Amino acid sequence: MKWPLKKKLYVSFGVLITMMALLGIVSYLRLEQSAAMHQRQIDHERVAQYSDKMMTTLLQSRRHEKDFFARLGDEKYLKMHHDRELEFKDYAVQARKLLDKDDAQLLRQLNDAELKYHEYDAAFGKAAELFVTRGTHENGLQKQFRDLAHEAEALTDKQDNLELKVYVLQMRRAEKDFLLRNLPKYRDLFMSTGAEATLLAQRSGARDLAAILTEYVKKFDEAYVVSQQFDESKVALHQATEAIDKVLTAVEEEAILINDRIAKESTDAQRQTGITMLIVFALAIVVGLGVARVLSGQLSRAVEQLITGTRKIADGNLTANVEVVSNDELGELATTFNVMTKSLRDMAMNVTDASESLSQVIQELQATVSEQGAALQQQASSVSETVATVEEMSRSSGQVSDTAGQVLNGATRSLQTSEDGKSSIQQSVQGMHDVREQVQNIAKTILELSDKTQQIGTIIATVDDFAEQSSLLALNASIEAARAGEDGKAFGVVAGEVKNLAEQSQQATEKVRTILSEIQRATHTAVMVTEEGSKRVDRGVELVNSAGEIIRALATSISDSADSAKQIASAARQQSNGVEQINVAIAGIDQFSRQNLEAIRQTEATAQTLASVSQQLRSSSERYVL
Repeated sequence: MKWPLKKKLYVSFGVLITMMALLGIVSYLRLEQSAAMHQRQIDHERVAQYSDKMMTTLLQSRRHEKDFFARLGDEKYLKMHHDRELEFKDYAVQARKLLDKDDAQLLRQLNDAELKYHEYDAAFGKAAELFVTRGTHENGLQKQFRDLAHEAEALTDKQDNLELKVYVLQMRRAEKDFLLRNLPKYRDLFMSTGAEATLLAQRSGARDLAAILTEYVKKFDEAYVVSQQFDESKVALHQATEAIDKVLTAVEEEAILINDRIAKESTDAQRQTGITMLIVFALAIVVGLGVARVLSGQLSRAVEQLITGTRKIADGNLTANVEVVSNDELGELATTFNVMTKSLRDMAMNVTDASESLSQVIQELQATVSEQGAALQQQASSVSETVATVEEMSRSSGQVSDTAGQVLNGATRSLQTSEDGKSSIQQSVQGMHDVREQVQNIAKTILELSDKTQQIGTIIATVDDFAEQSSLLALNASIEAARAGEDGKAFGVVAGEVKNLAEQSQQATEKVRTILSEIQRATHTAVMVTEEGSKRVDRGVELVNSAGEIIRALATSISDSADSAKQIASAARQQSNGVEQINVAIAGIDQFSRQNLEAIRQTEATAQTLASVSQQLRSSSERYVL
């Protein structure tokens, strides 16, 4: 290759630098990929957290639903239920912002959860409307037909028709049975009895009573239809909440699964990064060794030729020439060597002529040597001062290297401390999650207690209705006793006792209902306190997560500081080595200067003998082959 040696060296170093730059680029890209994977892990962890919050919101909505029905249609629970829908949608929006197009399944699941929750809220609105329409004994259709029933009873008492009274009592009993047991057979019994009572009232000429009975039957039938629709809507509510629960569970499981897959991909990427860096580094070494081998071969061949030519000249053969094999600096050196050989031949020819004038030159040489001796003496003093300065720099460089080592050790300890802090924060996050799960379990337990109190309320209503039925039975018994005349007096006394017992049962149920109301208020208060505790636990989780992010950022900063400290320590060691080399070089210069001074002194002595040597020089030059 006809390149100058300088160009060859530049090209070799350029190849090595390119290989190292490639290694750096690959490392940077792999690090960027690892950072992106780490961020995706964090995003999916937050998606799982939002899924937990959405699950909590669903539990709160179910509690508002039960409170609405338990509080007989209190509208504030409708508003609270609607507020939970807005909160649920906000969590879903925040979770979707953390996902990208690669998370299509998670996006579909979040959209499905939001859609199902909207359907659940609409179903609750419909159920609430049906509940209000059906009403209770104080409002709605139920109050309307009960008022009509009381009015019908009052008009029946004015009629001297025992059969009509019996039909009206049978209607009331079928009404009570239906409200207690919600079975269609009681509705059918009510409708047939109502038709018979209406027909009998019309035949008796009691048109007002017949109209009231007709309206009574109509309102009861409307209440029955609304009640059936309300039962169906409650089933739809239960199915909707189960569907939302399944979707949210799938979202959390999918987020955890993706997080695990990303973690595995990150580990694989780190392993591939290590392998790639090792391969590139090995290639750089191989290329460096190859370049060194080629250059060393060229240098060794050229040097061997120069050594051979030099030995011939040392043997006195001034006709020896070196063959030029390259166009680089070594080729130029070989050419110069041949020129030097020719010059030596010319010099040997001129030595004889020069020896005659050597005696005159010797005198001038002695004067020059004296001047050089003085100059070298001054140079030796300057070099001594330089040696002292370089030794001081060497000591300072050693101190800098030691300090850099201490900084590196401190950065390593700080890095370990930040890792310990990160582990503690992770444990705190896990502890806060456990506390939140306990609070949610407490909330579920209290909700179950609220359901139980509602069931107790239903049982009490059943007992109350049973007492009312007993009172009706007592009334029927009194009627039968009156119809029986003297033979029914004893039965009338029994009916009176049954009526007293029914009144006592009603009084007892009123007391139990009062106690149950107090229990429900206490349960509601506990639910509100549990909700506040849950919110505070969520806030604690957010604060601990924030602290974890800060600790992670601090760990990254400390890691960067540790890398910088390593670079500083390495630079300090290189500087120390460089100063040591300078010290050695200056010491060599000092020694060389002293040797030159001694040589000048010897030259002064030798100049005295040059006169005799010049005479011998002519005879010595005659031995060379010219």
